[in-house]
Amino acid sequence: MLEIQIIKIEDPGCLWARVLKGPGLQVVSPEEYENLKVRMNLFYHEVDLDVQKLKPSELKEGLVCVVFSVALKSWCRAIVESVLQGVLDTQAWCLLVDYGDRIIVREDDVRTPLEKFLLLPFRVRRFRLAAVRPMTLQVPLSEDTAELVPSASWDSSATKYLLNLLQVSTLVEAVLCETQDDCSSIELYLTINNTKICVNHELVAKKFACFVSDADGSRSTDRAPVSLAWDIYSSPHQLLEMKGCCPLRAPPPDTPTRKQRTDHTHTEAEQQKAEAAEEIHTPSVGKPPVQKLRRNPGTYTIGRGWRIRAEATDLFTAQIHHSKSQYMKFTTLLQPKQIPESVEEKQSSPGQTDDNSEGSRVYNAIDSEELKEADLPQEPSLDDQLACARLMQFLNPDPLNPDQETVDAKVARCDPGHSGVLVHSAIRIEPCSNLTRAPITEQFRKFLLWRKYSGPNVAESYCWPAVARGFDTVLVSHSGDNPLSYIPPLLMILHTVSVVSSLAARTGPVAVILCPGWEKVQTVLELLEDSKATHGLHPTSVLLGVDQDEPKKFKIQKNCQLLVTTPFSLLRLLEAQCFLFLRLCHLVLDEADLLYSQAPDQISIILKHFQQLVCAEERVACPRQIIAVGGRWSAGIDGLVREHMIHPTVIITVMEEAALYGRVHQRVQLCLDCDKVSVLLSSLDFQPPKPQKTLIITNSAEETEHVYKAVVNTAVFTLKAHEDATDQFDFIIDQWKKDISQGTQVILVTTNDCLKALGIRDATCVVHYGFPSTPKLFGSRLFCMSENFRKLSDVDHSEDWTPGAQSVLLLSEQNVRHVCGVLRYLRRTGALLPPELLQFALGIQQAKEEQKTHRPLCCSLKSFGFCRDSTVCPDRHTINTSLDQTQLPDSGMIMVLPLFIKTASVYCGRIVRQKEDLYEDLATQMKLHYANERRCAVEVLKGALYAVQEENCYHRVRVLEVPEKGEQLFSSVTACFIDEGRTQEVKSHQLLQLPAQFQDLPGQAVEIILCRVQPVDGEVDWNPKVTRAVSLKIRGKLHQARVVMSLGNTIWVDPMVRMVRVPGLKTFINEYNVHTEILASGFGVSNPQHVDLLKTVFQRDQNHNMLDQQLSEHRFESALLSSQQRMEVSEDFLTSRMKDLVSGHNAMFIQNNTAVVCNGGMKSGEDAELSARSAGSDLNGFASLIHTGPSSSESESDEAVDQLQTLNNNNNNTPQAPYNSKLFSFQLTSFHPQIKWFQRGESVTVCIKLISPVMQKCEFSCDAVVYSGYVNDRHYYAKLELFGDIIAEECSWEMKCNEPVMKLMKKDKRDWTTLLKHKSAFVSYEFDRIEEACVTVNGHSFLAEVGEDGCYVSSESDSDSD
Repeated sequence: MLEIQIIKIEDPGCLWARVLKGPGLQVVSPEEYENLKVRMNLFYHEVDLDVQKLKPSELKEGLVCVVFSVALKSWCRAIVESVLQGVLDTQAWCLLVDYGDRIIVREDDVRTPLEKFLLLPFRVRRFRLAAVRPMTLQVPLSEDTAELVPSASWDSSATKYLLNLLQVSTLVEAVLCETQDDCSSIELYLTINNTKICVNHELVAKKFACFVSDADGSRSTDRAPVSLAWDIYSSPHQLLEMKGCCPLRAPPPDTPTRKQRTDHTHTEAEQQKAEAAEEIHTPSVGKPPVQKLRRNPGTYTIGRGWRIRAEATDLFTAQIHHSKSQYMKFTTLLQPKQIPESVEEKQSSPGQTDDNSEGSRVYNAIDSEELKEADLPQEPSLDDQLACARLMQFLNPDPLNPDQETVDAKVARCDPGHSGVLVHSAIRIEPCSNLTRAPITEQFRKFLLWRKYSGPNVAESYCWPAVARGFDTVLVSHSGDNPLSYIPPLLMILHTVSVVSSLAARTGPVAVILCPGWEKVQTVLELLEDSKATHGLHPTSVLLGVDQDEPKKFKIQKNCQLLVTTPFSLLRLLEAQCFLFLRLCHLVLDEADLLYSQAPDQISIILKHFQQLVCAEERVACPRQIIAVGGRWSAGIDGLVREHMIHPTVIITVMEEAALYGRVHQRVQLCLDCDKVSVLLSSLDFQPPKPQKTLIITNSAEETEHVYKAVVNTAVFTLKAHEDATDQFDFIIDQWKKDISQGTQVILVTTNDCLKALGIRDATCVVHYGFPSTPKLFGSRLFCMSENFRKLSDVDHSEDWTPGAQSVLLLSEQNVRHVCGVLRYLRRTGALLPPELLQFALGIQQAKEEQKTHRPLCCSLKSFGFCRDSTVCPDRHTINTSLDQTQLPDSGMIMVLPLFIKTASVYCGRIVRQKEDLYEDLATQMKLHYANERRCAVEVLKGALYAVQEENCYHRVRVLEVPEKGEQLFSSVTACFIDEGRTQEVKSHQLLQLPAQFQDLPGQAVEIILCRVQPVDGEVDWNPKVTRAVSLKIRGKLHQARVVMSLGNTIWVDPMVRMVRVPGLKTFINEYNVHTEILASGFGVSNPQHVDLLKTVFQRDQNHNMLDQQLSEHRFESALLSSQQRMEVSEDFLTSRMKDLVSGHNAMFIQNNTAVVCNGGMKSGEDAELSARSAGSDLNGFASLIHTGPSSSESESDEAVDQLQTLNNNNNNTPQAPYNSKLFSFQLTSFHPQIKWFQRGESVTVCIKLISPVMQKCEFSCDAVVYSGYVNDRHYYAKLELFGDIIAEECSWEMKCNEPVMKLMKKDKRDWTTLLKHKSAFVSYEFDRIEEACVTVNGHSFLAEVGEDGCYVSSESDSDSD
């Protein structure tokens, strides 16, 4: 049985119901239908929606569509049941398939549904009572008798009676008898007061219906008037009082049972269909009444729905207007199921007779006998359908819409702003949607099709046309690291645009692609070669080291038009052979954000050279183009657009990066979750100096109502929009778009889901009342202000541009897990950040590090002394005493045998002991054992030890992974050679059983790291050329090394030399030094701070470990807590600490505590207050909380910190700390950076040894320098009291090779014996610069000037071009 819910009753033959339960049915939950309703309303209520593309190409019966119901105030799925052709417009009679209602809509209001809106099944189904036919009381006017006869329609009294039964029932069930396309026959069972009755039998017993077998011509049942057992019009309350007990008349003896009726249902139905068809085509004159199931046109309704049949006399039939009958014949063919009475009256009004004169001639052609049968409930014949189609074409001569692509493809907007794409260009860019119309070569198109390329994506669809038209282009996208974003149109330009005649005689490439590393160079070159679309271009890659002779010897082939290289290699080539690039027209910066972070000086010099090259007089008619693609917007790209591009096209598909480009002013408000409304109201300025449109965005409709009630009482113009009021979107947008006067603010409170539907782009302020859980959601909110973003394509590039958009983020204790991600973004925006929040983020980062204790130690940290980005690195950066215990020597000289070369500076091998080498003895014994007995492994187990033979040697291996063998005869396993350190696949049949006596000796492989060397040009990985050369030189040879330190299974050595004995003598000489060999290759540079950084990290971790041991008993209640429980405890702890942070921040706010600007500067109290006030004046009237600087008195600051600590200590509700609570103390702890310095004549250069610091600031005075910055949420601070005086106005600082470098101008031109007045352990002289100070060379300040003969000369003079 099916449990159903009846939604609507038209009559017992048409029940609309929802299936709630049933055997084998997967019922969709109501929440899914509500979500579907919300998504449909948001989509079809979009302000920028192109309605024409969503209209169906043809309006016809059976069409599945989406229409708007005024009664439900919602868009609903529907099926067109009939089409009503009118004089002025066309209307559709639609069935709402999720509600069971029918409505009439205009043709222009019908929409085509998207495929995602049709995934859920229709919510309601149509049912009818099985095996019963309606009966009615027939009273002929010529006779005095009345009788019950079968009828074609149900009486209204039967419908009323069924409705009364449903109202008192507690359970509705159904047995499915027959299923058709649009209707299912059921036996309906109702439970009333624990009594289950069958509605089919109840209606028959009450003479509202008869069984199908009683409707034949045998009239065997009683049709005389009967006396009912109870009043059939009794109210539901009266029926309920009877408790379902009533004297029911027993069914006639000839009435078949349910099983018999079920068996004969189909046969009887087919017989009746045949009889009905025979009657339709046969004249009915002289037949007695009541035998046929048909509605007679002469039947009328009187009383309580009982029908009285009037005999059709000539006088009565003459009163029926002939034209009306003809018209109703047509409407019956169009709408065979039901026509609303209002439509019939409207269509038959006298005012329309003149307009339908031509149509009446068509009606007159219909056969007269067919008109008499027009009201029969039958399907129209083929001739009738063709006639109706011709008439519809006559009444609607407009051509139907041609067939198009899928609806999802049709709704793709051309407006980039609607799809979250920012396009700023002097000329409109039309995106390309497919490869057919893409501006690429035919060969490259075939290559993409061969690779089954599904693009172009959104970024490529805008970037390809811009690049193909020769525009200076900047693309910021998630796919910015994909060379396909610019290579296809670039190749088309190089193929189609021939070299200008003025450049034909010159040499060199036409286009240069700059990549951030050697790996990306190889990737780009492989793509060009695989495409086979570079015929005639001859692409070439260039990778040069620091060897000064290599660039001079390098030659580029004359026919090379495309060069792929790195900024460092290109700069070295320019310094040595600047004449090789006389034809350069196109410069591409691949991953420009990384290029500017790794080589900002080199990029700047290359751009200056390119600028001078293309601005020469003889190249006025030559093309010039700069292309920059990347994943992030950065200050370097900003300068590139402003200083080096002409009418640039800026394309940004990452909305949060578009906000950075548009210079949205970001503010952070710390508050408790219970005080968010009060903080919000205190931040709003309801009388702004400029017109302002503010969006307050929440995460739910309930929050929207809550905030709206709070704001509407204060603000004059306040609107709200959420998912439950989508029908008001048009009104809201009309109010929002109205012009507002000076000093007026319009506030709209809405939710995340409504933003896209509203299509707002002109907001001036966005308040994040609900925290954005993802960067994409955060960016979509900020994109609502895109019309107020700064436009670099058409502004004067002035630096004093005032931000026209701002964002306010309310940060509470509920958002503790997002603090680090928020700060990473806000640091790039220049927002004011409370120092307590920075310290809290540092505590979270350290807490995350503690959760990595099971991970291996970071490879970059071990190899170079630092990690590129510890916030995203999955490995450990702290010492784990259980994993890092070592039995290896930590000092002294040892003999090492490298056997496996991982990189140029990391090897695996053995420590060879001169007195007693246990491994050599083991190897000898294994060789003797397997010479006599070789037993293959029968069963290979993961983690077990086996032996493998390679040539004449036997090695011990440990199986790491055993894949499923399946049906394969042979299989391979992943094994680790425990005495060499390498891991590789080994055939399972090659594994030999390892006796127990050979398993006692532990693995002899150790990791050997060579110190004080790193890849050139800040590369992350070593060039394979260097690794290959080192492997050939040192693999399998004994080396003598001095151990610097050891940890776990790793030893750090410096130096590592190869010693050989002089033949005939007892003397040993050094054949080579591995460190020197790496530096001589040109792809490695010295890393002098390697060991110092390692010792600093490890010593700090040892101190933390000592503290953790004291607090270990307070970490968790039990060591057996699951990881989920640990996360819950951590979350509660961090939330509690966040509450303390906010409370302390509010307390210190009164006492003028510190504020940090994102450039790293610390301001005094008055300066910070003035800057905050000035910033507030630029916020278009948005009142800002003033973050004041530190007090001049240190005691006041200490007192404030003491009060904060008191607040933390007095918090009794704080859960037991899973981490060291000192990690989350809010005092700014500073670290002193390592400093190197050297001098040249009248200047002193100071190098701060920090990798990619942020939030930096340098302050120069006559005798001191102050530097501050952050690296991985760690604050570094250095105050340098100089040995001599300097000229503060002429001093400067900049970033070189990811490190800050300060240039100090001496006041007295004399050599300094030291940098500082007092000696510091953190400051040392840069000895590598001694030779550079003595010898004058042409360093990185290369400039190229065009001479009269077109040649280039090197210059170090301070010319105008400098």
